[in-house]
Amino acid sequence: MPKLRVFERCLLAVGDKGDVLLAISTSGNSENLINAVHLAKEREICTIGLLGRDGGALGELVDYSLIVPSSITARVQEFHVIIYHLICQVIDQRILKEGMNF
Repeated sequence: MPKLRVFERCLLAVGDKGDVLLAISTSGNSENLINAVHLAKEREICTIGLLGRDGGALGELVDYSLIVPSSITARVQEFHVIIYHLICQVIDQRILKEGMNF
């Protein structure tokens, strides 16, 4: 079976040193995301895993991991949505406070 490259292609197109990749996986074992995290590390992109269960392979691979310790997919995804929205809120507040410098 060929290596999956869906997210790697996105990183190749827009990912630069100093960026952040947020990898979201219920199991932590998505081959697409594992491949993307390897590429991100090569490109000096910080990696954060929003993961479930025990973090899976991504839990050990990413720079920072946020793990919802449940094997129930629906519970993991519910918490992921909350965490994702909190991250967005913090980013929005920082942009409003400090402005965006590109």
